[in-house]
Amino acid sequence: YDVKIWDNETNATRRLTESMRAIHPSFSPDGEKIIFVSHANSVANLYTINIDGSDLQQITQYEYDTQILCPSYSPDGSQLVFAMADKDANMDLYLLEVSTGSARRLTDNPAVDYNPIWHPGGDFITYTSHSGSTPNLHTLSLLSGEFKQVSDVGDAIWSWQWTPKDTTIMSTTLNDVDTVRVIKVDPHRNISTQALVMRDMYTR
Repeated sequence: YDVKIWDNETNATRRLTESMRAIHPSFSPDGEKIIFVSHANSVANLYTINIDGSDLQQITQYEYDTQILCPSYSPDGSQLVFAMADKDANMDLYLLEVSTGSARRLTDNPAVDYNPIWHPGGDFITYTSHSGSTPNLHTLSLLSGEFKQVSDVGDAIWSWQWTPKDTTIMSTTLNDVDTVRVIKVDPHRNISTQALVMRDMYTR
């Protein structure tokens, strides 16, 4: 696995990394840098590289069994959000300040949280969480720290990107067996499904 750039005009690829086991590349807002995840043995770290292949930098220094998914820059380029399974082996969202390299945990959920999507204003992040047993979309306010579940499907739904020229999250869902559908979801919608209530004798 390595990071390559595909040129649509020449139908050619240009390699940026060499044998780095690199995944999850994402462009900076100005299009000049790429953030990606690289693995050494069972340890994942974040790296940046210029689009011409210069200035490769390691920006995290994890040394234990760490897994990182889906890093992306904030709209102003000052922060990075990513999903990480840290020492406790639980996949949660983290926010990293580019200028200082300091990271803080955003979610602390027994279920996995991943696929974070920045809102264009930079004040909200919508992500996929398995809390409630099936993958659904949740939105986090970075200003207040409040979380809100915004989808309530019984099968599964995954966040992928902000819909260009729109105010929705482009997502995929399993509507039926072996059927994947692309849908748009309002990242601030209110859910209507009530929490499941069972008698204690049946909860086993």
